[in-house]
Amino acid sequence: RERVRVELARAERLKRFFSPQLAELLSAGDESILASHRREITVLFCDLRGFTAFAETAAPEELLELLGEYHTLIGELIPAYDGTLEHFAGDGLMVVFGVPLGSSVREDACRAVRAANEMLERVEEMNKDRPAGRPELRIGIGIHTGELTAGTVGSRDRLEYSVIGETVNLAGRLHSAALPDSVVVASRTRALLGGRFLCEDLGSHTF
Repeated sequence: RERVRVELARAERLKRFFSPQLAELLSAGDESILASHRREITVLFCDLRGFTAFAETAAPEELLELLGEYHTLIGELIPAYDGTLEHFAGDGLMVVFGVPLGSSVREDACRAVRAANEMLERVEEMNKDRPAGRPELRIGIGIHTGELTAGTVGSRDRLEYSVIGETVNLAGRLHSAALPDSVVVASRTRALLGGRFLCEDLGSHTF
């Protein structure tokens, strides 16, 4: 019974980082899916707008409370769309779709955009219920699809699952260019959506 309890607890911890399907595989001891490989992956970056200015005046406790609300709100959505949380970084986060588990590149891109849209909706709903005097949350999101190398990186004592390549850099630049409460997708991602989402052409940009 104790061994089963430990295994269940391990699976629940893994689900905080990976999709439920992947967490089950890892909990069962199958780590081959984490081996390094190249694949076309969709990357999503998201962060809070106006956070730096707020952080300069807010008390540490208020700052941590706001980040906790935001991370919980966004973090709950990631497994629902089979995304993998690559990392949190202050008020920003990076999510990948297509690794370690993925369906088709097209479906990965669509799931990323659906997740982004729900992020915006949830933030808007949360703002309606915020107490007077509390700052409203505003987020900007950037999404790009391209070939990346995925796998475990790190030292013998500490490993992380990560993706590496220019697609990550471009997704980060797109999210920096996104206005508050908006999602900016690269042309490759838009082509994969197949008209399932209404998009506005922003023209060509050089980053």
